[in-house]
Amino acid sequence: MLALPFTIVAGRRGAHWELSDVERGQFSLAVSRVIVKYLPGILAKYKAEALLVLVSATIVVPRIRKDMELKAERERSAKLRGDGDTRLREDHARPVASGTAA
Repeated sequence: MLALPFTIVAGRRGAHWELSDVERGQFSLAVSRVIVKYLPGILAKYKAEALLVLVSATIVVPRIRKDMELKAERERSAKLRGDGDTRLREDHARPVASGTAA
């Protein structure tokens, strides 16, 4: 879960931003120690909530990013066609041809 920021950046900047298993373990250990040192009461009280937020972000953020990529692709295609139609076909991956029902 703590690798999420690196995964997000890797999606935009390249695979060299992905953490290896060793780096992920080292990073998690370091962050855990800081959390235990400075936030023990908060961690104990809100551990379940924090886990929910982290898991949710791991699931939702890549999908939001994919939606943004698909929207940009549709807009580029519409601009190239010159029709401005950015509606989706049934497969939700490609713009509909101008003049057809969605």
